[in-house]
Amino acid sequence: MNWRVWRLSTWWALLWASAAVAAAWLLLRYPEAAANGVRRGLAIASQVLIPGLFPFLVLGGWLTASGLCDRLGGWLSRPLAVLGFPPAAASVWLIGLVGGYPAGAAAMAPLVKDGRLTESQARRLLCGCVNAGPGFCVATVGAGMLGSVRAGWLLWAAHAVAGTVTLLVLRGQREKVTPPVLSPLRLGQPLVAAAQTAARSLLGMTAFVALGSLLLSLLTAAEVDPLLRRAAACLIEVTGGCMEVLRSPFLLGFTLGFGGLSVHGQVASLLPFSLDSRFFLSRLLQGMLGGLLTLWWLPPSVVQTFTTPSGMQAELFASASALGGVSLLTLCVTWLISMRKKVDF
Repeated sequence: MNWRVWRLSTWWALLWASAAVAAAWLLLRYPEAAANGVRRGLAIASQVLIPGLFPFLVLGGWLTASGLCDRLGGWLSRPLAVLGFPPAAASVWLIGLVGGYPAGAAAMAPLVKDGRLTESQARRLLCGCVNAGPGFCVATVGAGMLGSVRAGWLLWAAHAVAGTVTLLVLRGQREKVTPPVLSPLRLGQPLVAAAQTAARSLLGMTAFVALGSLLLSLLTAAEVDPLLRRAAACLIEVTGGCMEVLRSPFLLGFTLGFGGLSVHGQVASLLPFSLDSRFFLSRLLQGMLGGLLTLWWLPPSVVQTFTTPSGMQAELFASASALGGVSLLTLCVTWLISMRKKVDF
């Protein structure tokens, strides 16, 4: 056995074992905070995730199973065809753009299983179809947190541009595309199947949102350093992360673009293959591009105070400093470098 490989695997095992012990201690030490975190996650799922995502999951599944996906792709696929994607990829990209994460991955999964997208094409396309949708950007972050619908649309536009640029940068090697064989249209039964699949997918996504909220609640109860807590919030769960960094346009844009490990887990649960380093590199790149565009486009006046979804005015915990941004990026780069070639969730 290679001594270096053995030492690396041992350190990883010790790291995960230490994390498990720490998590168990926090659960026993702060049981009420853990319960509140789960309640908050379920509330986020019921008020934000399910209402905003369920229609797009049903739509994506129905378009794929009914045969409309390939036909619509024929009208929208010319730009993506230049990059070596089949017509079916166009509808996946569009659903990911307007449906928000992880609707693009949900629409992609059946295409991979049916052979209309190869695994290589799906991995490349995944770099540009995991985006913050207009429902989340405009309704939740813009109107709910920043008190500005216009700011929400600017955030969505910034991440639409950032996602498209990320896809262009990480598009990989162009592949030869064969024209799809159009199957007869079926509209009734695919709609029933799409609704059932969407319900099962949302159940798994809700579990990841609750888990992310639980971890953030435990960190808050343990009175972790505020800077570390904000960094963890941005990396773990997108809704809580946005609330932590509202006064920093760059970090707000980065959080929306990166999506958080909770979203990454939701994406991984939907796909028939494991996520690799290219996916995490795309999240990091889209986060930085989204942060820079948000810093450029978002008016400073809208990040002074925010309104909670219940309508109460509140001040942010503290202003995110330049040191916070540097620390967050350092954590992301360190995490990315330390990963293996493939990451199995």
